[in-house]
Amino acid sequence: MPARISGGIRAGSAWIHHRLQSWSEALKKPYLQLFWNNALIPLMPRKIQTVFKRTGAGALPPWFSKSFIKRANLRERNLGTQDPFGFRLPSERDQSSGFASMVRSVSLGCRNELTDTDITFPFLHRPLVEFLQAVPVEQLLRPGENRSLMRRAMRGILPDKIAERKTKGNPKEVVVRALMREWSRLRPLFEDARVCAQGYMDQQPLLAALDRAKHGCELLSTPLLSTICLELWLRAFDEGLTTSSQGHTHQDVVSIADNEVTVSLGVASQASNGANHKPSRSHHRVRT
Repeated sequence: MPARISGGIRAGSAWIHHRLQSWSEALKKPYLQLFWNNALIPLMPRKIQTVFKRTGAGALPPWFSKSFIKRANLRERNLGTQDPFGFRLPSERDQSSGFASMVRSVSLGCRNELTDTDITFPFLHRPLVEFLQAVPVEQLLRPGENRSLMRRAMRGILPDKIAERKTKGNPKEVVVRALMREWSRLRPLFEDARVCAQGYMDQQPLLAALDRAKHGCELLSTPLLSTICLELWLRAFDEGLTTSSQGHTHQDVVSIADNEVTVSLGVASQASNGANHKPSRSHHRVRT
């Protein structure tokens, strides 16, 4: 995608015009649409950006309750992590926010909690990170060619068929397979969904999204999977409260073998008075 076009403000209008033309041809999208979305909107304050990003790419799922969106300020939060360093240009803020988001994700350490395996991140070797942060954006992303620097670096090392491929696998297929297999169990849960009772989601749009996802027609499969996880977690949480006096441990699992999705949630044993109620970790894992 033509990210960071607005970062060329220093280079002048001729540079921006040339980049927009190149991206418009590569993506087969209207010039003015790219100019508005990728050159003008990123220059606006975040509050104003949310007004123009309510539809299309980056929009929130339609089953999210409007009151919940407003209460949690989800439209602004959906713009991504704020630049913590105060860069002026949108391209610099975008790169800074991406770095901060990665640091936050890795520092949580949640992946190490999901398995006994020791997980490391060799691509986060500090000299490599510093080098990549200093590389001009145009070397990383070019019209019609993402991962440009990586592809060029691998020429003569990887077969051309691999180095130049434009597609990459994602978990959408296994999510659909999981929904189809567990449909008889999941659909009744959302007839009386906790996420709707708590005011997080609207029931009818959510049920419609589940029906579309079952047939592989729902584009927002990742938010839908997160919604399913939240529903199971809320149910486990409620059951944990009612069984805390017996010190009962509850586990709710959707487990699908052979390249399918596993969703597991649990509630740890509680003190008899429930005062120290702490739900154990919840996770969803996609195995491919």
